[in-house]
Amino acid sequence: MSHSGYHSLDIAIWLAQSSLTGNKSWNNYNVFSRFIRPADVLRQFTAHDYLKIFPDISNADFLSDEIDAARNVTGEVDSFNSIALCSDKNVITNIMSSSLHNGLSRRAWFDSSGRDLYKGNGRIRQESYIIEQGPFQSILINSFQSREIRSEDNDPYSYGGEHHFDIHTFRNKSLFPQLESHEHVNLETLNPVKDFGYSRGHQEDARRKCIDEYFISIIDEVPISNQVSNILDHELSTQILSSIYNSAARQYHGQSGEIREEINIALPI
Repeated sequence: MSHSGYHSLDIAIWLAQSSLTGNKSWNNYNVFSRFIRPADVLRQFTAHDYLKIFPDISNADFLSDEIDAARNVTGEVDSFNSIALCSDKNVITNIMSSSLHNGLSRRAWFDSSGRDLYKGNGRIRQESYIIEQGPFQSILINSFQSREIRSEDNDPYSYGGEHHFDIHTFRNKSLFPQLESHEHVNLETLNPVKDFGYSRGHQEDARRKCIDEYFISIIDEVPISNQVSNILDHELSTQILSSIYNSAARQYHGQSGEIREEINIALPI
């Protein structure tokens, strides 16, 4: 959650923080998190299962030793988080944020020695977001790769392509006749990719802009009001991130995993 998972968590909190204002603002939150840890994964997929998938593994004793060592590792493999943003005792909105390391890939080897397991080598991006706005509007955002992408990708904006990013908006046309009941846009429409080189997708563009803004703000002293993602704006996101780990740690030690925290950060009025 403190790596790739933080990005989607921060976006969800940013959306809520920028839209829930006035008498709909919130002053506390509840968090409950469930981690899948290495020991859990080893119950899901045992040494016997590894030997069925990789029958050419010659040293089964080595495999057992590695698995025994992993049982003592407490970090999360997958994380499932429920966050309720509240005004006093009333829930204003809920955020469900899940991040899976143990998801689909195109990796097919047992020994990862010498391999870059962060970029390339079978890594596949699979992301989905749903924004429910009561009976009025529902927004679905999907970004799905199906393979490790190379520069010869013939249809990069379609499902499975390197730059697949679809936004489907559904609206209550009975209540708002002037609106379309369904609209669809994708990355090719919104922000066509200029560089189709390997691993140069839209996410890399966003991160590059964020880093550029950080240094430009230091050098040129750009005011906070003109910055898209000032580092101080992440205070609430990091507070909730800390609560996520606190919730999981409590459960690891046999305590209740529900966390309630007051918000002492100035929210928009």
